[in-house]
Amino acid sequence: METTQKTCVTYVAADCGSIIPGKSGAATAFKAVKVRQKLLQADVDVVDSGIWGYHDASQQLDVLEETMTYQPSPFVPRDIRNRADNLELLRQVRRKMIKNFGQEPSAFQLILGGECCMLPVILSHVKRQYRSYGTDVGLMYIDADTDMHSPGDADWNGYFASMTMTQLMARPGALVDSNADPVLSRDMLCDATNTVFFSTNLLHPGNKREHLAYLNEEHSQVFSSEAVAFHPQARACDAL
Repeated sequence: METTQKTCVTYVAADCGSIIPGKSGAATAFKAVKVRQKLLQADVDVVDSGIWGYHDASQQLDVLEETMTYQPSPFVPRDIRNRADNLELLRQVRRKMIKNFGQEPSAFQLILGGECCMLPVILSHVKRQYRSYGTDVGLMYIDADTDMHSPGDADWNGYFASMTMTQLMARPGALVDSNADPVLSRDMLCDATNTVFFSTNLLHPGNKREHLAYLNEEHSQVFSSEAVAFHPQARACDAL
């Protein structure tokens, strides 16, 4: 009998790296629509259903020991706002990933909520796990922004989420973490061979000409939001 891949569901109520508040509410919203219950009802093999059965009430699915929400914070030249909270969030997400993979090494990790700036620690751990199986993983980055800003930019605003791909691609300005328990490095996790930019808004002012020029020079695959809107299914098939 064919066995199905197990799925770990994790909620992250955080938006400390955001430009605007509100994304910390996403985890509660996903719980409210009972994503985990619907997966179970669809016969998805969800890990840790426990005594709660079909109820989305288990606190063990939450990453955070306390909510890490957006708050106004001072600008620090050549660094990110709320640095301590952002790095602690990454540590807590990493601990959850280690626990999940330790319990079910081949499980699919479904992480709901949080911000895109969690990706460096998530992708790093997923790639390390799958490399032990002799395989690699890719990233489909579904976002209107390329998020390729850098602390070295003249107009740098200090928000961690705006430099997610800078970090993942180890571009100039990528951060390192000198903490005794580091979660950031300048390891290149993404490049043109394993990453697709999907639904990028080419006219968005945050996507600078030099960002798009860099992606073109690197032969990165970029599917514009206009192309995706015109024929979403075809573009999704092309991207995959």
